[in-house]
Amino acid sequence: MSKIVDAVNSTSQSGIWIGAAGDTFRTKIEDLPTNARKCADSYGIARDAAALWAGKIDDTQARADTALAQARAAHEDLAAAQNALSQALAVQASSSRTLSRTQNLYDLYRDMPAPAGVTVPTDWQLRQARNASSGAASRVNAAESIKADAQARLDAAKRLVAEAKSDYDDGARVVVAKLADARDAGVRADTWWESVYHSDAWGVIVAVVTVVVIVAAIVLSGGAALAILAVGGALLFADSYMAWQEGDMSTGEFALAAALTFVPGGKLVGAAEKGLAAATRGVTAATRGGKAADRVAETTASLSREQKQLLRGVDRGDGRDEFGHFTTKQESRPWADKEAQGLRDYERHTGVKPRDDQIHVKQDGSDQVRKYDGLAEKPDRTFDGVEIKSGSASKTYNNPNSAQRSFDEKVSYENPARGVLDGRPIEVTSVTVVHVK
Repeated sequence: MSKIVDAVNSTSQSGIWIGAAGDTFRTKIEDLPTNARKCADSYGIARDAAALWAGKIDDTQARADTALAQARAAHEDLAAAQNALSQALAVQASSSRTLSRTQNLYDLYRDMPAPAGVTVPTDWQLRQARNASSGAASRVNAAESIKADAQARLDAAKRLVAEAKSDYDDGARVVVAKLADARDAGVRADTWWESVYHSDAWGVIVAVVTVVVIVAAIVLSGGAALAILAVGGALLFADSYMAWQEGDMSTGEFALAAALTFVPGGKLVGAAEKGLAAATRGVTAATRGGKAADRVAETTASLSREQKQLLRGVDRGDGRDEFGHFTTKQESRPWADKEAQGLRDYERHTGVKPRDDQIHVKQDGSDQVRKYDGLAEKPDRTFDGVEIKSGSASKTYNNPNSAQRSFDEKVSYENPARGVLDGRPIEVTSVTVVHVK
């Protein structure tokens, strides 16, 4: 399916659908080619995991069956050896008593006459008693050796069964991890609030409400203005909260947005400072929506020049203000440049050029998902996660309660963060934080 979608999405002469109809169709399928490739990668990883599991089951089951048969045979031999040893010990005890009695009579009456009714053993009888006792002792030693050999074979068979079980459990863990990689490589289903936050409709709503709040604060007064500011502020606060949950906004930025929402007179500032950033995201999303984009553009265009002047220096979401100029706080170095600079600093200090792919990774037993600004491959084919921090983000990260910092401190070879890069599972075994001024 992935190959078919790629062929449909191709605009070259080798594509299977060229022309105006194909071009129109390609504008509508959006993420379908990417998602189809993700599905292909995901099912491929799951297929390999299933094949690995089948082979592991066959191997460990065969080894366990062989060891079980050996254990049964050894157990039977051990029971027989124990019975033989018991008989040998009984014979040894009897022959030992006979030898003791014969030896005592022989020594007692060797140099004096025996009383009537007492039979003194001869030299031959004494030798016979000694030989019988020695033979009984040899049979006991042989029985003990046979028993020890059977016990050793039984113990060895138990170890083989335990090893097969251990390999089975290890294989199960590997397969579970690979299936988790397959899940991560696929198209992740959004939660309901993520679906709202990522939707084009939400972006358009935020963009329109932002402009309405600004216009209401400038033009209107009285109860109508307060009502609009209250409703618009609540919606912008919800957008800020979802952006914070997604990691698109730092804790400090979210705290400021929340404060501006509930401080009297602060909704205009909050809408301008934070809302226009959301508006830019909404306008970008709405561009794909056709008429919705026209409505947003018309609303923005309805502001007078004096009203637009109030937006000068306010970040509209891409590091620039309404007039296309870099905002004051990013005038010297836009955020995107900081990431690039941090990756260059990492390369200069380590001699390794990190990749700028940003993938989701997580550790076993944890639901927390992490995304690094870069990935640097090590000689052992694992990766160093490169995290770029600057400004308030550095302070947030250095906070002992930082979730990102807590995650990074747990990353190691014993507890790697796993993800999928270029369709193959990878492990992040260390993290390097680069602070950019």
